[in-house]
Amino acid sequence: MVGEDRVMMSGKELRRVHVIRQVMEQQLTQGEAGMVLGLSDRQIRRLIERVKQEGDRGLVHRGRGRPSNRRLPETTKAKVLRLYEQRYGDFGPTLATEKLATCHGVTLSDETLRLWLRERGIAHFTRRKRSHRTWRERRGHRGELVQVDGSHHDWFEGRGPRGVLMAYVDDASSQVYARFYEYEGTIPAMDSFRRYVQRYGIPLAIYADKHTTYQSPAEPTVEEQLAGRAPQSQFGRALDELGVQADAARFEVLQEPTGSSPARVRVWLKPGVETASIPEPDVEGDEDMPAELRSEAPAPLPELSEDELDKVADTAVAAIQAILAPFGIVATIDEYEGDEGEIILDVVGGELGILIGRHGRTLDALQTVVAAITSREMGFRYPVVVDVEGYRGRRREKLEDIARRTAERVGRQSRPVKLRPMTSYERRIIHMSLRDDPRVVTGSEGDEPFRAVVVSPR
Repeated sequence: MVGEDRVMMSGKELRRVHVIRQVMEQQLTQGEAGMVLGLSDRQIRRLIERVKQEGDRGLVHRGRGRPSNRRLPETTKAKVLRLYEQRYGDFGPTLATEKLATCHGVTLSDETLRLWLRERGIAHFTRRKRSHRTWRERRGHRGELVQVDGSHHDWFEGRGPRGVLMAYVDDASSQVYARFYEYEGTIPAMDSFRRYVQRYGIPLAIYADKHTTYQSPAEPTVEEQLAGRAPQSQFGRALDELGVQADAARFEVLQEPTGSSPARVRVWLKPGVETASIPEPDVEGDEDMPAELRSEAPAPLPELSEDELDKVADTAVAAIQAILAPFGIVATIDEYEGDEGEIILDVVGGELGILIGRHGRTLDALQTVVAAITSREMGFRYPVVVDVEGYRGRRREKLEDIARRTAERVGRQSRPVKLRPMTSYERRIIHMSLRDDPRVVTGSEGDEPFRAVVVSPR
């Protein structure tokens, strides 16, 4: 009896099978197939060879049916479930993973433990419904807004009296200034603020919690009611004398602290909070063209034959595979041709977030290494772009969206906006996106790696 052979494929893979079969039956050319699938001619030839050697199964993703590269061993799973049943049966997944890490040296995510428990039929825990919180963009420059707060804690771990850490956190740069005091009150607040001012200058606005040091609990007097003013604490009066807005934000406690979970607080700026005046960015050279557009302008590509391009692509692919092999990462590498003639190698597979890193920094490092290896092997430089699951395309779309929204904000508020620090490649995308916008002009300021784009009204 002949056994039934089934091949599981995604919609994308089925489409590839259909197109590649048409090429093999000479109903389509390789170039036409490349346009349909968005692949280069060389990648089409590789797919044809796979089908000839393995049949339609050759187009199935290499990682399908295999366990994840980051899967935890079964022995670890059994140990975790045993410990949970014996000691942490009434704990939720989040607290249980914290206890497993601190008490037993077993590190795993709360979502992994949640999945394992559900597989065992344990689902007595439920997620709390979280209130919606709108993300607020940071202020553009240092000194525009500073958070002031006192943190009560046994800072000296029993070797001294309990104290308060009076902390000042700049909203734009996250720079922290802090000093210990015996308590949180008017004198510590004024002393710490004086020291902060001596070091960093007077901020434009601050925001603090509802501690009586910063907000007076007294009822407004008749004069204050008629003037539309709220009662002020001594610290608030001092800030008012200095011209510092002391009530720049409002707070709403969304969740009180419980167990290992900290309190959740929503903070938003009050209407009418002023911002600091921003000097025009200092860009060397041609004032009409930011530095990134001059330094990152694409150089003319060397003229290579088809065989030479194949060799460049094969060398880069081999370099990527050699880098991934020690990590046990199974992936497919698709080849594309970029808009400017560069070779784009897209690493496709499961659980590849480790190759991207925060804001694509790991991916940038991977591309640098692959480009260096390829240049050394070939004896000349040819642009090779390494991508992972189309991340660069999605990142470009996100940056272009950020650029559009920033331009709208600058046009609406008529003041400059400084974006977070970016790489020269990302800054160039911002500049190119807004180059023809009649409302704004872009420039960059700061030194690497903290150089950032400033979008200003024309």
